[in-house]
Amino acid sequence: MRPLLVICFTAFAVLGFSGSATCEDAVTVSTDAQQQAKTAPKEPAFKDKSFVGSNDWQGEGRIIESKADKRNLSSGDVVYTDLGSDKVKEGSLCDIFRKGDPVKDPSTGRNIGYEIRHIGTVEIIGDVRPETSLAKIINSMEAVKVGDELKIPQNQQ
Repeated sequence: MRPLLVICFTAFAVLGFSGSATCEDAVTVSTDAQQQAKTAPKEPAFKDKSFVGSNDWQGEGRIIESKADKRNLSSGDVVYTDLGSDKVKEGSLCDIFRKGDPVKDPSTGRNIGYEIRHIGTVEIIGDVRPETSLAKIINSMEAVKVGDELKIPQNQQ
C-alpha cells in the first residue's frame, strides 16, 4: 500500500466517509478543520482562580487528613475535611487553595499580602457530620496536601 492510500484510508476511517467519497474529499475536510482550529479563539485549559489575599486570609475549611497514607495527593484521592453539615452537603464542590509567597508593594517594599494559589477542586462525597466530611479530589494542578485551605464557591453557599 502506498503512503497516500494509507493516509486516505485513515482519513476515511477518522472522518467517517463511506460510499462514493474520494480521497480529495477527505483532504478538503481535514484542511478545513485545521483552518477552523487555527482561527478559533483560544480558551484557557482552566480558569485560574489564584489571587492576592490579606496576611490573615483563610478559607472556610481545610483538608485535615488523607484516607490513604500519602503526603502528596491528586485527582481521585479521598480526604477528610473540617467542613461540616452547616457548610456543605453531599455533592458540594469546594476549591482548594494554598498560601504562597508574600506579595510586596514594588514602590515601598512593604508586604501587602500573600499569593493564594488555586490548587484544585474537591467534591463532598459523603459522611457529612456536624464538623467533618469526606471529599474526593476531582482535579488538581499540583500536589494537594493536608492543611490546604478549602473555599466554598459563592453559588453554593
